[in-house]
Amino acid sequence: MRFIDPRTDFAFKKIFGSSGHEDVLRSFLNAMLYQGRNEIQELTLQDPYNLPRLKGLKDSYLDVRIKQKDGRWILIEMQVVNVPWLEKRILYNAAKHCSNQLVRGDDYDVLAPVLLLTLTDFIMFKDWPKIISRYSLFERDLMVEYPGNDVQLAFVELPKFTKTHDKATKLWEKWLCFVKEAGSLQMIPASLAQVPQIQEAFDIANYAALSSEEAEVLDNKALWWNDQRRLHKLYERQQQSYEQVKTERDQANEALYHTAITLQQSGFDDARICQTMKISKQQLQQILATHIKK
Repeated sequence: MRFIDPRTDFAFKKIFGSSGHEDVLRSFLNAMLYQGRNEIQELTLQDPYNLPRLKGLKDSYLDVRIKQKDGRWILIEMQVVNVPWLEKRILYNAAKHCSNQLVRGDDYDVLAPVLLLTLTDFIMFKDWPKIISRYSLFERDLMVEYPGNDVQLAFVELPKFTKTHDKATKLWEKWLCFVKEAGSLQMIPASLAQVPQIQEAFDIANYAALSSEEAEVLDNKALWWNDQRRLHKLYERQQQSYEQVKTERDQANEALYHTAITLQQSGFDDARICQTMKISKQQLQQILATHIKK
């Protein structure tokens, strides 16, 4: 048995954004946002999974959009690669969805709260140990929530979650095991199958149940994301190499500067300093000028 990897955007939307499988999405959201409490009871999928429409959107970010019975919105996005300015893009998307609810002539009281849930396949907040985190607007000193706090952000950082399915006990842990492990499993673990909605999610993710068109699109998308991961890792290595070279250069320039200053304080003129250090007068001026700018 083979399962599609929920961490690719097409697969994620098929599993959690398919009409007729709202129980899967409801269980997942209650686990991620409300520690398993049945806070979300009724929801409506907006733009549900539809392969012909998705096929032409190969490079787009495909989220799952939900409108609850009370009008509140939840947006979900699966993010595989840590692209530049991701934090700003996430905030922009949430704020844009909030503002797009208004049409000309509407009063602001028609705005419904928006929560954007982002799952990342990388560590986004290195200094923050929490796996699931939520952000809202608060007064800095008293930590009082801003009135009408209608835009909230939630994050699930998958690499911070290290439990395997045989160790998971809580509902949110079992759902994260499904998201992280499904693509590499050949059978449904009994510990996860105990949750009916996760069993249903595995049924949706069963590769054998895909149409030939779905299989082609999902396979191509998986290859595309693997390429993006490799390119991003290459970029990170290049950045690390650049930072290392820059640090070594700065250390060498610092040493040259201190040598030149020591010689000056010993009474050496510029010509003798250049002769001693085996550098030109222009290089000496650059060494001294660069340190002054710093």
